[in-house]
This record gives sequence, C-alpha cells and structure tokens, in this order.
Amino acid sequence: MISERQSALERIVALAESHGIAADEIAQHMTMPKTPERQGGIVKALLAYTGGTFIFAGLGLLGSMIWPDIGPLQRVVITLGPGMVAFVLGMVAHREFRFAKAVTPLFLVAAFLQPAGLFVFLDEFVPRAGEPELAALIVFGVLTLQQGMAFAQLDRASLLFLTLIFWLAFIGTTMVWLDVDGDVTSITVGLSALFLGHFAAMRGHHSITPFWYFIGGGCLLGGVFAAVQVGPAEIAYLGVNGFLVYLSIRLASRAMLVVAVFGLIGYLSYFTYEYFANVIGWPVALIVMGLVMIGVSAYAFKLGRGMGGAGR
Repeated sequence: MISERQSALERIVALAESHGIAADEIAQHMTMPKTPERQGGIVKALLAYTGGTFIFAGLGLLGSMIWPDIGPLQRVVITLGPGMVAFVLGMVAHREFRFAKAVTPLFLVAAFLQPAGLFVFLDEFVPRAGEPELAALIVFGVLTLQQGMAFAQLDRASLLFLTLIFWLAFIGTTMVWLDVDGDVTSITVGLSALFLGHFAAMRGHHSITPFWYFIGGGCLLGGVFAAVQVGPAEIAYLGVNGFLVYLSIRLASRAMLVVAVFGLIGYLSYFTYEYFANVIGWPVALIVMGLVMIGVSAYAFKLGRGMGGAGR
C-alpha cells in the first residue's frame, strides 16, 4: 500500500512539473470533506488567530501607556524587537513541517512590526533632518533587501508578496522625494507592479498574481488618465486600456481584465459627461453609453469564461 501511494505521488508530481502546475493550484482544486476533525481544526485556528490579535492589541496598548516613561532604547526594543523575533521564528518554522501553518502569520507579523520599529529607531537615534521621505526610503530599502533575501532562500509566496510591497513602496517614496509628478509616479508604480506580478507567475506563485495585476493595472490607467486628461493626447488612454485588454488575454488574467473593463467604463462616463452634458444630445449619449457598457460587459464575461481555470 505504501509503495502504491508513493508511486501515485510521484506520478502526480511528474504531471504537475510537465504542465507547469504549482502546488497551491492543486490545493485550490482539491475538495476535502469537512470531517469533525477538520471542523475542529478550523475552530482551533480561528481561536488561535483571535488570541494572537488580542495579544498584539494588549502589547500595543501597554506600549502606548508606558511610552512617555521609557527611554529611546526601550522604545526601539519593544517595537523592533518583536518584529525581528517573529521574522527569525518564521525562518526557523519553515524548516519544521509541523509548524508550516505558522510561517506565513509570523512573516506577516514581522512585516507589520519591523517598519514601525525602524521608524522609531531613526526617530530616536538619527538626527532629524526634516525629511520623512528619506527615513521612509531607508526603512523600505532595508526591508526590501531583507524580504528579498529571505524569498531567494525559501521561495515562499508570502515572502515574495511582502518583497513586492516594500519594493513598490520604495519606488513610490523615491519619486516623491525627487518631487516627480504624481501621474508619472502612478504610471511607474503600475508598470512595476505588472512586471513583478508576471515575474511571480513565472516563478509559479499564481496565488498572488491577481492582486498585483489588479493594482498595477489600476495605477497605470489612473496615471495615464491624469497625464493626458483634457487635451488631444486623451485618446492615448484608450490605447493603453486596449493594450491592457490584450495583455489580460495573453496572460489569462481575469483581474487585469476587470481593471481594463472598469477603466473603459469610467472613461466613457467621463467623456459623455464632459462633452455632452450641456447639449440636447445628453439623454441620447446616456442611452448609447449604456448600450456600449452592456456590450463591453458581455464581451468581458465571454473573455473571462474563455480564460479557463487559470484563476488569475
């Protein structure tokens, strides 16, 4: 029986590798009956997460109450210390299968506490130069390196997700510090999110790609619209929007398709209000816009169904 089970597992692994299927995709399509043991595990996990939330809330409240009465070093220790401990525990727990479910929560806790601790450290021990953007650059740069190195070692989707968050925050803060226009910043962050989302998909971490495709597409369209609004170059927005639709089909990404469709509907609403609101053709324009929206939504639904079970 054991040899048959091992042989079946080897065949599953071989099929998954030959078709480029990640383990999380297989898990998403597996249906497991909710046995009493499984239901008990859900309740146990819920109580554990709730208890952890209360613990951190209590620690935060305690820290705020004693904050004026402690010194700079103690402030750094109670903010940065728990974050560093959580990160180290996450690295250690990754090596033990029995602690596998605790790895991602530990990394999330570390990602929440470490930035606060680093900001406290800079505020307490680094002379204040009056530039909060510079402090943010240091914090996000350090955390990007930390999370990126951890991802290179462990290859976990949660670490890649956190790396992308801190990297995009670093890019955005850098452009704010350099006094770059907001539309250019939005376009840059959007393109970066799209490229990094595709990188995550190529690494097999499809569970996090919809989020980054959605964020990247939204930032890109918002930045382009702000850059070309009210002018002859306004038509360029439709070109970018159409490119996103094409890209969503090539990448089989429903998240990117949703962003593109809503971007197109929003632009049609803006266009009709801007150029037809004060003319007698306004009611007709509304009717036409409604018909176009229905057609666009029907076409988008058809495209979404044609993308198969990629789930992206």
